[in-house]
Amino acid sequence: MNKLFACAIAVSCVLSLSGYACGQDILVNPQNQKYLFTAGTDETQAFLYNPAYLGLYSRGSVLDAYYFYPSTGQLNPSKQTFYDFGAFLQGGKFGVSFRNAATSSEDLNQYSIGLGLGDSRFAAGVSLSMTNITGLGSRWFPGVGIIWRPNPFVSFGAAYHNFSERAFGLHPIEEATNFGVSVRPLGTPFLTLNADLSSPIHGDGYKLGINVEPLPGLGFFAIYDRSGYGIEVSRVVPNSNPGYIGPSTLWGNSLSIGVSMNLGSHVHAEGASSYQSRAYAATYGRVVFTSQDMSTILLGHRVAEITIRGNLQDAKEQSFFFLKANKPLLEYIEEIKKCGDDLSIAALILKIYPFSTSDKFFSLSGETQELADAVRYVRDKGKKVYAYLMDDSGVDELYLASAADEIYMAPVAFISGYGVNMDLIRMKGLFDKLHISWNAQTAGKFKSTFHTIYTDSATPEQAKLIQGLADDIYTQMLKQIEVSRGITLPDSVKSAVSGILSSEDAAAVHVIDGAEYYDEFKKDVDKDLYGLASASGAIDPANLHRYESAWGKEPEIAVIGVYGSIVTGPSSAPGPFPIPFLGSGRTSGSETVAAQINAAASNSDIKAIVLRVNSGGGSALASDQIYRALTEAASKKPVVASFGNVAASGGYYVAAGAKRIFAEPASVTGSIGVVIFFPVLTDFLEKDLGTNVEQYRAGENSDLLSPFHRWNDQDLKYIDAFLNQTYMDFKEKVAAGRKLALERVEELAQGKVYTGDQAKSLNLVDEFGGLDKAIQYAARSAGVSGEYQIKMFTVPGIGFGDYLGLGIDILQIISDWKLYD
Repeated sequence: MNKLFACAIAVSCVLSLSGYACGQDILVNPQNQKYLFTAGTDETQAFLYNPAYLGLYSRGSVLDAYYFYPSTGQLNPSKQTFYDFGAFLQGGKFGVSFRNAATSSEDLNQYSIGLGLGDSRFAAGVSLSMTNITGLGSRWFPGVGIIWRPNPFVSFGAAYHNFSERAFGLHPIEEATNFGVSVRPLGTPFLTLNADLSSPIHGDGYKLGINVEPLPGLGFFAIYDRSGYGIEVSRVVPNSNPGYIGPSTLWGNSLSIGVSMNLGSHVHAEGASSYQSRAYAATYGRVVFTSQDMSTILLGHRVAEITIRGNLQDAKEQSFFFLKANKPLLEYIEEIKKCGDDLSIAALILKIYPFSTSDKFFSLSGETQELADAVRYVRDKGKKVYAYLMDDSGVDELYLASAADEIYMAPVAFISGYGVNMDLIRMKGLFDKLHISWNAQTAGKFKSTFHTIYTDSATPEQAKLIQGLADDIYTQMLKQIEVSRGITLPDSVKSAVSGILSSEDAAAVHVIDGAEYYDEFKKDVDKDLYGLASASGAIDPANLHRYESAWGKEPEIAVIGVYGSIVTGPSSAPGPFPIPFLGSGRTSGSETVAAQINAAASNSDIKAIVLRVNSGGGSALASDQIYRALTEAASKKPVVASFGNVAASGGYYVAAGAKRIFAEPASVTGSIGVVIFFPVLTDFLEKDLGTNVEQYRAGENSDLLSPFHRWNDQDLKYIDAFLNQTYMDFKEKVAAGRKLALERVEELAQGKVYTGDQAKSLNLVDEFGGLDKAIQYAARSAGVSGEYQIKMFTVPGIGFGDYLGLGIDILQIISDWKLYD
């Protein structure tokens, strides 16, 4: 009779704690769930509480374990043996777990699996658990859940558990539905407010919580739980006869207070004390090991190593069959800056092989300056940066290395050509010998400065402009070494380094810090950092994946590129192989770029657009089509331009309407003008090939753009009128976009070319900085203050069909040459 009475009291005292096994005796119910919320917990251990948590993020590999122990004075006055341990594994969006809980008389084992689908905005999941209690057999318990996070500020969740209400011996199992809402008032993990409601409801039936993370990786939390009875079973059931319900006191109203900390980039620990009736009731502890990179307040001693080599692509391109696409420049920059932000990284090593950047105009490229900016960012964060020149080095390699704290290179290596050398091969004489003349006309007396194909020499004004560009770039190169190295280079050293300078001689004049082999260098780095020459290994920042904690889908900043020649129609990527005469260079087609801009402008997830320009121009029509798409997008969201190595002529045209233009000092820009040119082939065909060109026409000027007609004075009037109209349209767009008087634009135009340093002083660009800085500005302009994703629109790939079906039309090629901005 006493046993039946005890059973009745135990059943009536069962409470849902928004958990998996909702009967509230602390043997059956996983006690970690007391510290979880239906909508506001993002951790692996929560997937039995709400299976949708598995669908929110791809967590990589995670081991998440907890331990719970009740106080003998409150939850366990009968002083039984009791503990609750659980371990959870997650791989991607799949989870498994094992739980073991025991009293003096019962032992429980639980095996669970879970699967989630979705993203950080909306996720759903299912779980299935097999629970076994010694002497009572096994039960299967399913669970389903959803989470909706429409924005970074709020999260809604619901979970449904225990479709069957079959009792488990004397342990009642209730069907339960949990509803939760969590709020982040600032849209960041700094402050999170949680609330849960459970059904069936016993007593008040709710739970409230607050999490505060004043520093990334350090948090405090408190939970007030009123979902229990508040009735001690020990008042009814004598402590000497607890039956099968486990410890003789069930959870009543309670308060839990805890602290959490990331003990490193891959280890998290937390602990909490729970109080019931103002007395200590239980201890909870948890530890997490993850393959992803977490923020930590603990300073680490890891050394990161990044290798720079090969052709650094500005554009993000698609892979081609077995050929992996090159890593884009922005990824290198992000990896370098990650070393500055990660507190567990103490230093960065740059292994610099010979490298090149896309569409480089001078020996020093603006994109190399972007890399150097990222290195300075790491140094500004208090991290030490070491550079090791792995091979014979030139301008880009030494310039980048000079941004580091210390530079070393191999004893037998050398530095060469640290200067500016530009050889312009004027080809008019060659074409004269081939009896090929050119119809060529410009709007702007400097527009033909670098058009060497139809000129035999630069004018005195053009020669002065070219020399001014070279002098400005050379000044930037010398300033980089002198300021970064804290030295003044005498003329003798400038002369030597512009020729050939051995590593020993470079060290002697302090251009580098030392000449030693790489293994010796690594030992010196370790000795410098740790006081021990151990030549330890280094981590690759590319393998550090962020442990996500943002709610909702992070806002996106679009990066859309204008690379290579600007043409009408679709874009094309470089061919996978350098096959001669098959046009393996990249082009930016107005049709493709405009479609990408329009797609970004209409996508609500994309908050701002950055136009990345690395182009010397091309078709005036194509440039205008891209410009129009960009100005229309600017009426919907912020549009910012970033200049790479070259953004001249049509490359400047397309960006003229941007809210702000960023360029590096060595970027080449300007060339505001128009040119039309194409060859006249009549003499070549007749005198060299022995052909005869017969011409038939209807229409007085129908042969104006024919490669078999040489312009006369009357033709030049038509051409000049057309060029000046196009030129005026170009200048008006620049004047409107840059907020300059048309007369001032005329002074800056004329086809003059500028370095980024010169252009900034003339208000043709707004700010020094690379793509990374432009993206940050665009995000701020869009009101994005937290984390965001960068969406890079790729250059379409190229397949074998483009080659197998290729037909080369010389007349089409000639027509594409005709009119350039």
